[in-house]
Amino acid sequence: MSRERGCPQCGHGEFFAIETVESPHYEFANSIKPLGLTGYYGPSGETGLFGGSKDRRFVVEMTAYVCRGCRHVLLFAKDAALLERMARERRGVEIVAGLPG
Repeated sequence: MSRERGCPQCGHGEFFAIETVESPHYEFANSIKPLGLTGYYGPSGETGLFGGSKDRRFVVEMTAYVCRGCRHVLLFAKDAALLERMARERRGVEIVAGLPG
C-alpha cells in the first residue's frame, strides 16, 4: 500500500497495519487461525501411506489496513497466484471485467 494514499472513505493518512487477519479457532479453545478469503482442498503433490494422493487445504489469507480516522477496513489478498490457480481450475473464483453495479 502506498504511504502517500489516504483512506478512500475519509482521506485520513494513518492506518493500523495487520499483517495476517485472524479469527477465533472454534475447534480449539483460546486459539486463533488466519482468516481465509477463500480456499479449497486439492492435491498436495504428496502420496499417502498406501500410495494414494494426499490432499491439503489451500487458503488465501489476507492483510488488513484499518484507518485511524474512521476505522474503514481495507483487505488485501496475500496470494494472487493461488487466486489465479483457483480461477483457472474453476474452484469458486472467476475473473471478471470491472465491478458489478
